[in-house]
Amino acid sequence: MRAWYVFIVVGIILSAGMLTYGYILSHETPIQKSYSLPPNAVVVSAPLPTPTPATTPKPAQKHSPKLAAPTAITAYIVNNNKPKFAIPKNYYHYPFKKCKPTYNNLIKLLDGLKCPHKYTLGKFVCSHFAAWLEWYLENHGFKTDIITVYWNYNGKTIGHAFDKVYTLNGVVYVDPTRLSMGFHGKQLIMLGPREPVSPGGKLIKFEVAHNIYQAKQLWGYYSVNWWDVLGYPPKVN
Repeated sequence: MRAWYVFIVVGIILSAGMLTYGYILSHETPIQKSYSLPPNAVVVSAPLPTPTPATTPKPAQKHSPKLAAPTAITAYIVNNNKPKFAIPKNYYHYPFKKCKPTYNNLIKLLDGLKCPHKYTLGKFVCSHFAAWLEWYLENHGFKTDIITVYWNYNGKTIGHAFDKVYTLNGVVYVDPTRLSMGFHGKQLIMLGPREPVSPGGKLIKFEVAHNIYQAKQLWGYYSVNWWDVLGYPPKVN
């Protein structure tokens, strides 16, 4: 009888404990996954960037080469569909004001020149500079040749192109590639046709083109086609 009494009392105590624990759980503040910062809080970490929606990449566009001056350059398509340009028409009849071909007038023309294009391998090199200046001087009344000198240096063949200008005061050699180095006027005048040859180099030969058509035959179209790069007529000052 006494054992049953003890069992009943223990049961009552456990029931009361369970009710009390249930009450505490039902009134506990839950853990918040998000919350608002108080007004005086300092934000240390930056918010995550808004994700950029994925876009479908555009297919690469095929660019066709553009003519520098469609009105002045005649183009035709060869069998391999690569554009090939022609020497501009009336190449030696551009309406510059002609001047007396004296040394002083040559210097005046050189003084007014600006570098037509930066020196760029495979696009605009010494032969382009020389062909461009030959066109410019011829159309001002100066008979001009394009010269290329070749020499051997340390087992390698090196070449450089420049201009031979005929004045009433004598022949003058001009290196227009120096324009790309910041030189002007008299600074373009060479000491002679052998000046470009490296010290210790062995001269091989000179090649002379009396006009742009001979230059094209000697060195190839793409060695002298300055008009495809600068446009025609180009800006010369």
